[in-house]
Amino acid sequence: MSALPVWVVDFDGQVELYRSTNPLVGPLVTNITEDIIGSSPVYDERAYVAIIINSNATALLYAALSKGNTSYNPKGAVSVVTLSTRDQVSFSSYITPAIYQFESAVLSKFGSAWVKVVANENFTQLATVPQAVNPGIGFTSLDLRPFRPAIIWRIVSNIVAYFFLSLFYSFVSLAYYVPLSNPSAPGTVPATNANKYGARSFVVYWMLNWVGISALGFLYENIAMVITNVGTGFYALNLAPMIETVVEASRTILFDTHSRIGLDFAILFVWIAVSLAFFPVANFIMRWRIMRFGK
Repeated sequence: MSALPVWVVDFDGQVELYRSTNPLVGPLVTNITEDIIGSSPVYDERAYVAIIINSNATALLYAALSKGNTSYNPKGAVSVVTLSTRDQVSFSSYITPAIYQFESAVLSKFGSAWVKVVANENFTQLATVPQAVNPGIGFTSLDLRPFRPAIIWRIVSNIVAYFFLSLFYSFVSLAYYVPLSNPSAPGTVPATNANKYGARSFVVYWMLNWVGISALGFLYENIAMVITNVGTGFYALNLAPMIETVVEASRTILFDTHSRIGLDFAILFVWIAVSLAFFPVANFIMRWRIMRFGK
């Protein structure tokens, strides 16, 4: 929090209409924020988050218990305004967990303080408005420009990166004069450096590397190997590993060997599909770990 500017705007009890009520919500939220941020000069910089205590937060809370206002909404007390598209990585990794931690601290401290107030005051509508007793206050989150397709953005960015990475990887073969434009030859005729697809061999080789790198990349993106081949009966076990599939298809393209390139591409696409299917689960697990353990 000390490196990310946060503004706390306390309107509680500042408007003339509500000055007759001793402010409780505003000072409590402000004090907890100062405890977390400390003496860091974040207020001199532009904020990533604005925490706004509404001007009538305490007055509405008292009025709800005094007059029995059943429409009272605890979340109307404090607003948390963010702009996640400013830096979606920082928001998901640091700011959002910090906001949750801050909200929990406020609700915990407010709960103990509010119980004492309720016990000392002669409120007549405790049973009518239970939400004003517990939790009493809450937070309304307002993301001005939400970054919704986070997973899609990460997938697309990886695919684009793999596209160019595979191109330069394929150029290495050209740099070492690996033939990628020789004509094909019949299987019964001896041929030196024959290429399966002739002048198009480089493009096919590039696409193979792209799909292969994507299959490996998305798998390692999920951190752990989640598919184990045990007792497969519908195809040979040695066709499953991705690296061997890429090597086999490369031999077909470069040396015009027996072609199973359709099956090779299919296996790689299956790996990509499995990795993408597990991708949201891996993100959820990582988010849970951050929320649970703070790292």
